[in-house]
This record gives sequence, structure tokens and C-alpha cells, in this order.
Amino acid sequence: ARKSDPKPAAKPRKPRKPRKPGSSSAARRPAAARVASDAPLADRVQAAAERQAQLAARRPLLKEAETLERKLAGWQTEKDSLDARLADPALYADSGKALLADLLKRQAELAAGMEAAELRWLEVHEALDALDAGVSD
Repeated sequence: ARKSDPKPAAKPRKPRKPRKPGSSSAARRPAAARVASDAPLADRVQAAAERQAQLAARRPLLKEAETLERKLAGWQTEKDSLDARLADPALYADSGKALLADLLKRQAELAAGMEAAELRWLEVHEALDALDAGVSD
């Protein structure tokens, strides 16, 4: 089944009227708006470069903070498990002395590692805060 109806012809467009001088959108904006949007290109480029430098300085710190948080969460889980095992009175019997020593050693290692990681996490966040304070000044 063929359609034999031809498509209707498109309407011819009306020609545009020529614009009057000074009728551009920039000329119609208030003077204050023109000043803000017509800032020199060099100033805008400089501001963009400063924002990029800020992001570049923050990115590794944010990544390190996230890594530290993941490690601390894993270590906390392991420490909680160790604490539960160390709470078992049977572990303190004569037959469990070697295991007890190993668990206590691991608990001390975890505590020291967690303390160091928490201190580093605080340092990283202080550095991030300092970067943020430098931007808002």
C-alpha cells in the first residue's frame, strides 16, 4: 500500500527584520550586569586556575582521609573481635597461654596502628580546613 499523497510544502519563512544599532542583548542589560559578565578574560582565567589549584591540592588529602577511614573501620572490627575473644575466661587457662600472648600482642599492634592513623586523619582534616580557610579569605 503506497501513499500517493505528497507531503505538504513547508511554509516560507518571513525574512528577519534588521536589528537596530545598540539592540544586542549585551546593550539591553543593565550596566551592573554588563560589568560582571564582561570582566576581562584574564581575570576569569586566573580565577579558574586558582579553583583548579585548590581542587588539585584537596584531592590527595580527601583520598588519604577516605583510605584512613576504611582502614580504621577494618581495624576497629578486628579489635572488637579480639576484645570479645579476650573476654573469654577459658582463654586464661594454662593451656591457652600461647594463644593469649598472641592475641594480646595483636591487640597492642592494632591499638598503636589505630592511634597513628587517627592522628594522621586529624592532620589531613586540619590541612583541608586550612585550604578551605584560605579560599574564603
